[in-house]
Amino acid sequence: ARTLQAGLSGMLMRNVAARLGGVHQQPIREVLETLPHPTVLYLVSAEPLEGQFLLALNPTIAYPVLERLMGAGKVEPPQKDRALSALEWNVADTLVTRLLEMLRDIWTPVAPVHFKVIRREGDPDVIRFENPDEPSVSVSIEVAMGDHRGGLDLAFPSMAIEPYLPKMVATTSFSGKRKEGGAGAEAVLTKRIAPADVELEVRLPTERIALGELASLR
Repeated sequence: ARTLQAGLSGMLMRNVAARLGGVHQQPIREVLETLPHPTVLYLVSAEPLEGQFLLALNPTIAYPVLERLMGAGKVEPPQKDRALSALEWNVADTLVTRLLEMLRDIWTPVAPVHFKVIRREGDPDVIRFENPDEPSVSVSIEVAMGDHRGGLDLAFPSMAIEPYLPKMVATTSFSGKRKEGGAGAEAVLTKRIAPADVELEVRLPTERIALGELASLR
């Protein structure tokens, strides 16, 4: 959520807030049933992790973000029941590629994971799994940009992360041991703060000039 907040703020040149909404274990079928129609849904592979991941953006935040990425100064409220246009899907692909890069970087301390989009859908009902009752972990992140709010949901099979749980506990920031510095620490820190907003003020000295001189300037 912290990485998403910084990354989106940098991409959109606007303040974006993101916080963890919840983590649940439920069948993948139930995850799909909770998604709105239409939605912005991506089926993702995550080698060497087993199974397939789901990444879904609620239209209430996806549409305003896409409008902003396409250059809109004032973002209008999203229209209900409107599917994405071909152009909007292209922009969404670019956005999701960046989100998966963030996810890859987050996974780096645990395992080198390669995320790749398999397909995209606007209707969650067309996604089919061999075992729809397979236990999955569903992570919901609440995203806000101005008056626009919505969820980003990530779901993946429980079995995909079971082998990596010990490493996740060892690398979490809540662990009692914390490494200071180390190789690459400066680069990681720089990458995390790179999208930070910086206020720049320029003051130019004033001079006097005759109107005749001003008129002859080229």
